[in-house]
Amino acid sequence: MKILIFSDLHGRVDNILPIFKNNIYDEYIFAGDFFGYFKGGKEVIELFIEYNVKFILGNHDLYFLREIDPIWFKSKFNNLDINLISSEDYDKRYGQLYHSIPEITSFDIDFIKKANLTTRFCIDNLDVLVCHGNPQNPFDGYIYPDYEHFDDLFNNNKFDVLILGHTHKSYIQKYDNRFILNPGSCTLPRGNDLPSYIVFDTKEKSAIIHIIDQKINFVRETKNKLKLT
Repeated sequence: MKILIFSDLHGRVDNILPIFKNNIYDEYIFAGDFFGYFKGGKEVIELFIEYNVKFILGNHDLYFLREIDPIWFKSKFNNLDINLISSEDYDKRYGQLYHSIPEITSFDIDFIKKANLTTRFCIDNLDVLVCHGNPQNPFDGYIYPDYEHFDDLFNNNKFDVLILGHTHKSYIQKYDNRFILNPGSCTLPRGNDLPSYIVFDTKEKSAIIHIIDQKINFVRETKNKLKLT
C-alpha cells in the first residue's frame, strides 16, 4: 500500500494538485494547516473531499474555526484559546482570515469539524499517529530535522509511524522499522527546502521524500511582511 503524506498547504493547492492528478495512491494523509497565508482554503477542502484525505487540524486552522463558530470552538478547544492571538492581529500578521471565510459553506465547516489536532488509525496493520506539532504539544510543538531527542520520541510514544507537520521542513527518522516522518510544506518551505511530500510504502516499510516543482510565486498575500511563524 502506498500512502501520500503531505502538510501545510496554507490555502494553496497549486503545487500538490498535479501529484494527485497524475498518480494513484491507496491513502492520503495531511498533517495540518488547511488555512493561513493564502485564501484558497475552499480549494483545499474540495481536494480533501474528492480524494477522501485523512487529515488533522493545524494551529492556523484553529483561528478560522474560532472565527467561523466561536461557540463550538470554545466547547472543543477552550483550553487552547489562551495560546491564540486575536483575530484582528492574526489577519494583520498572516492575512486571509476574513477573506477566506465567506467562501466556506456550512458543509465545508461540518467537514472540517470532524478533525482534531491529533489522530490515530491503523493502515495495513501499522499504528499511525498524526500530530501537527508533536505528541506532547500538538498545537505548537516543533520537531526540526536537527532535533536531538528523536530517541525519546521513539521510546516514549506508541506508534509504528508518527507523522508530524508544522515546521515546513521535511525529514525521515527510522528506528527498528518504526518511522517519524515530516513531509515539509507543499506551499511554503522554509530555509533552503523546496516544496515536498513523502510517499510511504507499507509493504516495503520505506519512506521517500519527493520534491515538487514550484508552481506559484511564494509571495504571501498578507498585509504585513512579517517573519513566518
